[in-house]
Amino acid sequence: GRSWSRHSTVCSQDSDYRTSQEDNNQIRSERLSFRGDPSRLRSGSSNKLLNKQNSRLYLRKSSIWEILKPVEPEKIDDKGLQRRCGHAWDEVVWDLKATKSILREYPKLALGPLIIAVVLVLLAVFGVLEAADIVDHSAEDDREVAELAVELSLSKEVQAVNDQRNNVDAVADELNRHLSEGLESAIMPLKMLELYVQLSPTYPFVEDNFPGMASMAMEVANLPGGSYSLGIAPFGVMSGFYPLANNEGAIGHDTLNHCQVIPAAKMNVTNGGFDCAPECNLDPATRCYPSRRAITYQMVRDRQLTLQGPIKSIQGPSAFIMRHPIFINTTSDPFGRGPYNETFGRGYTAHECTDACFNSTTGMRFWGHVNSLLSFSRWLELAGLERVSQRSNVAYRIRDSSDGIMLIESHPNASLEYISKEVLSYNARLVLDVA
Repeated sequence: GRSWSRHSTVCSQDSDYRTSQEDNNQIRSERLSFRGDPSRLRSGSSNKLLNKQNSRLYLRKSSIWEILKPVEPEKIDDKGLQRRCGHAWDEVVWDLKATKSILREYPKLALGPLIIAVVLVLLAVFGVLEAADIVDHSAEDDREVAELAVELSLSKEVQAVNDQRNNVDAVADELNRHLSEGLESAIMPLKMLELYVQLSPTYPFVEDNFPGMASMAMEVANLPGGSYSLGIAPFGVMSGFYPLANNEGAIGHDTLNHCQVIPAAKMNVTNGGFDCAPECNLDPATRCYPSRRAITYQMVRDRQLTLQGPIKSIQGPSAFIMRHPIFINTTSDPFGRGPYNETFGRGYTAHECTDACFNSTTGMRFWGHVNSLLSFSRWLELAGLERVSQRSNVAYRIRDSSDGIMLIESHPNASLEYISKEVLSYNARLVLDVA
């Protein structure tokens, strides 16, 4: 192959690589006299190449380079070049035949180069596969890094959302606690008035001393008048308020009477009155006190404090009304006083209240109730709702869970994800939403 490549190059290049006819004949005679006929390599001729050392020497040095050595250009003509190329081709054919004969005689001579070639091929294949594996691993590593980056980014976003939600949840708990405490603070004076009535349940003692006792109870609870008031209702009929200002219209309201008509003289202090219930069968123009019988009777029956509201009150503004029942043992009391008559000196009893108002076995009779009125705005102020929401940068709303009425909303047009908390205070049905 090396001889033919060199021969092709020489025969195709310029005349600088041509040799003379005389040199060609001389060299060819020398080479042929050394090698002889290739067919004689396996004969008994004295010129045969029998041993491996001469065979290796022949394979290494037998080429047509010597016969194609460049000579001076001017010594070559066209016919000489043609003969020269023809002789070169004969030499190549002879070399191939000689090489074939040697490899048949000594096949192990090709084992070394073959092994080297196979090793090189295997190394090349291994290199290619290793490079491909490195590329695959690199791509897989890049994918894993990208996935980890995405997971880390998502984890941070989720953590931020969770932190924000936890913060909102903590603020909601704080606001809910303040709202519940605000209602509880309005209830505490009722407990004090209950104890006061139980000490001396007769009239007119209770009514005469009520203003002083109510004033002291409000002072202890830190509830100033104006937005908060206390009332007393023997057998459910409102007979006294403290402070009295703005509460005159509620005096005489029988909370157990479902169809109580407002006298014309009191129309101006009851904000025009309320529509009478249809079952009362009264003239449509007739104005009544707001019906509180259902909630009041529930209070008497269950003997538990009830919270109603926020509702529109007789006094005007939206407010919470808390009522606390008082029961007195008419046969004897813890202080050894009694017995008491069924009216406690009042002259009347509860309207349409029999079994719920009196227990003949125990002697316990419904004396009446004390109530407090806390304006809705004052309640929000006591809870610090606006202050806490601005400090924590949250939106809020309060709604009635029974009918879904929205009582107040800081951001009415915003689409927010709220956390809901139930305001726990007696029978209150309020829900606080914070976002």
